[in-house]
Amino acid sequence: MPMALPRVLRNYQMFIDGQGFAGRVDAVTMPALELVTEEHRAGGMDVPVDLDMGMNPIRFQLTMAEHIEAVYRSFGVLSAPPISFVLRSGVQAQGGPVEPVTMTCIGRFRSITPGESTLATKNGHTAEATCNYYRLDINGSTVVEIDVVNMKRLIDGVDQLAEQRGAIGL
Repeated sequence: MPMALPRVLRNYQMFIDGQGFAGRVDAVTMPALELVTEEHRAGGMDVPVDLDMGMNPIRFQLTMAEHIEAVYRSFGVLSAPPISFVLRSGVQAQGGPVEPVTMTCIGRFRSITPGESTLATKNGHTAEATCNYYRLDINGSTVVEIDVVNMKRLIDGVDQLAEQRGAIGL
C-alpha cells in the first residue's frame, strides 16, 4: 500500500471586507479553537473531568508585506458593522487534487503592530482580529461554524448549543 503524503498549503488569498489582498499578505495564523474548562472531581470520582464552560475568544493574525490602509482605517471603529475576513486557500497532497479550504471570520481588528521600517526592505505590519463569527469549510463542507452572538457552535454538522438555546428561549 502506498504511503499517504500530507496535504500542503499550495496558495491562498486574503479578502478583507470583500477587497482582495493577493501578494500583500505574507502569513495568516488561523484561529485557535479553545474550550474554557473547569476541572470537577466529586465524591466517588477517582479522576477529575473537564466541564465545558464555553470558549475562549476566537482570534486570528495577519502579517502583511506593506502597511495596508484599510486595516488602519478600520481599527477601533465600533460605529460601523464588523469586518468580514475570508481566507481562501488550496491544499494538495502530492499527485492529488487541489482541495479548497475557506476560513470566514466576522469581527474587528484588536491590535496593529507596525514592523521595523528599514531602507530597501518590506515595511509591513501585523494585525490581530477578534471574531464573533467563524466558519471553516473544507472541500465545500462546513466543518466548524461558531456564531457567538446567536449562540451557535456547529461542529461536524452537530450544533452543540441547540438544546441550550431552546432551554432559554432563543
